[in-house]
Amino acid sequence: MSLTFSISNFLAKSTHLELARLTDNNGQRPGVQPVITNSVQVGWQFQLYETQGSYVVIAIESYSRYVILLPFYFRPSWPDVQSAFFEQWLSDMQRWFSMGGFVRNSTSAEFVTGEFQKLILPYSSSQSHSAPLEQPPEGLIEPSLLGCYRNLDMSINGHIIDTQFWIRDYMLQNGYHSFEATMAQELCDHINNHPKRVKSAEGKKRKFMPIERFIDDSLYRFAQGLCDLSISGCAMGDFPNPHKRMPSLKVV
Repeated sequence: MSLTFSISNFLAKSTHLELARLTDNNGQRPGVQPVITNSVQVGWQFQLYETQGSYVVIAIESYSRYVILLPFYFRPSWPDVQSAFFEQWLSDMQRWFSMGGFVRNSTSAEFVTGEFQKLILPYSSSQSHSAPLEQPPEGLIEPSLLGCYRNLDMSINGHIIDTQFWIRDYMLQNGYHSFEATMAQELCDHINNHPKRVKSAEGKKRKFMPIERFIDDSLYRFAQGLCDLSISGCAMGDFPNPHKRMPSLKVV
């Protein structure tokens, strides 16, 4: 299982990262490639949004379009972003698992945490290898950049722009002058329970809830063996793979 972090030019410059750019198989169209989530990989798109003295990192997962918002009072470094992101990703997952009745005790919660830690360990370890650099500055001390690329998935960019509008409107309507963590959680819950409309490669319109896809994907990756039901095509205790027939999506 692997991770791909697609980091926008704006965020890369803000965090002083020198990263390789994603290209297609022919080495073309650098920096504007789709971010892929499938059975063996999770892809996230990252962007930075500045508003009224607050810095908000927007992370959107490719398959579910699930949104995580990370507010900072200061301009964050990449280690700041990465650490806060991993913490929030796990926290969200455990919260939804508990609310849905998928995790009912501390033993099951610890199992999920352990599976999650297995995935992120190579990416948060100081001994992990960095992505190839383009003219790396001399003496630059790199954080863990495994799986990180300078890229902006244009199909996700529309959702990023929508999220920026959500943040701006939320602050204006409530008279807030900075974006706090509690606000981020409330707004994320609203956005992730708001249906997304997408179009398949065949041109068929599809509608789904980000939270539902996020839970399905997370159960498949981190909760195998905890299912109480017998599901056709799955080993006893396992959750189904939601990516076996995943359509190719783009924003309507």
